[in-house]
Amino acid sequence: MNNELQQHKKSDTVKWILTFIAFILVGIMIIGIILGWFERKKEQSGKDQEKTEVSQNMVVGESMGHGISLTSARADVPSAQALESVTLTATVKPDNTAENTGVDWDIKWKNASSSWANGKSVMSYVTVTPSGDGYAESKTVTLDNLQPFGEQIIVTATARDNPEVTASVNVDYAQKLTNVSLKFGDITCNLGGRTGVTLELNQNGTPKGGKANLTQTKDSVYTIADNFTVTYKLENPRSFLTTTPAGMPGSYPNSMQFCTITMPNYESSYAKFNAYSVAEKGMYFGIKYFVDNLDLHSIQSGRGNIIEGEIYDAITVSDIITRFNKKGTTDDSFCYDTNVDLFDLTVTVKGRYSTVTKSTTFYMNGYTNASPINAMTVSDQTVVF
Repeated sequence: MNNELQQHKKSDTVKWILTFIAFILVGIMIIGIILGWFERKKEQSGKDQEKTEVSQNMVVGESMGHGISLTSARADVPSAQALESVTLTATVKPDNTAENTGVDWDIKWKNASSSWANGKSVMSYVTVTPSGDGYAESKTVTLDNLQPFGEQIIVTATARDNPEVTASVNVDYAQKLTNVSLKFGDITCNLGGRTGVTLELNQNGTPKGGKANLTQTKDSVYTIADNFTVTYKLENPRSFLTTTPAGMPGSYPNSMQFCTITMPNYESSYAKFNAYSVAEKGMYFGIKYFVDNLDLHSIQSGRGNIIEGEIYDAITVSDIITRFNKKGTTDDSFCYDTNVDLFDLTVTVKGRYSTVTKSTTFYMNGYTNASPINAMTVSDQTVVF
């Protein structure tokens, strides 16, 4: 009896151990699935950020004709060597499934004698490739755009069993935006990368920067002109001048942040920052400008404030510079770093047929402490020896 009871207890113990192991394995699987999902989301997000241009420059018009109708679908991935690929499908009436509904295709310039098309082969710009010779396969072709063209193209489908039955589409090339460059005064933005700026510390100084000066480079070859609108977006204000003091365990990082101080919780709302119009006001890089125009206050974690505000006592620009100069020294408990990000700017240039989006991260790569000289006084107006 005791032996049976012992065996029963052992069996229960083994069952509990196996159940516990099973729970652990299930938990590991669930965590793996979740992490894998987040990783895929992260990878997808990265791909979205890398996508800076959306273009549909080969424009296929409406079907014209009788007895045949043409529909088009743009390929997500163009054929090899092609800028863009579009599939054209012919539907022959009244019964598209009949075995005598094959079609032949023709491609030509609308005006082969125009100043642009004269002497040029249309097949050097757009090719037509049927899916096959059979009656069903012949009704689907791929249009491959090899290069920009400046004369309208006509693609025609003709019924093999009745040459009177045709349909055609006009094919245009929309003007394409090939490059975008942006400057603020003498600051040239490194679109697609980081843009270093010199920050003016002095409240009386003139910050570097200026109004937005955006240059668009467009294709000179096209059949449809496009108009582009420009929008700017400022985002992600970051910690400014951040370093962790050496040899001070448990201390707060010695940092300055640009934020909007909201009493009593010290939260950052960035309302004025988000409403700032780069297109109208440009970009200027000075601490006072940040405060007055972007509502970004530079606060330090408990040790002072460059711009005097509601929370901390102000520290002088000379104190700030002293802390810059301490970088890399043994006395780094109050040192600041200048190679830090400030915020991001995204510029979107959008047309009817193409959109280009570029971004840059502004970072501080240096500073100035310059004030205009407009007056002078001396301690004594008269000197007597």
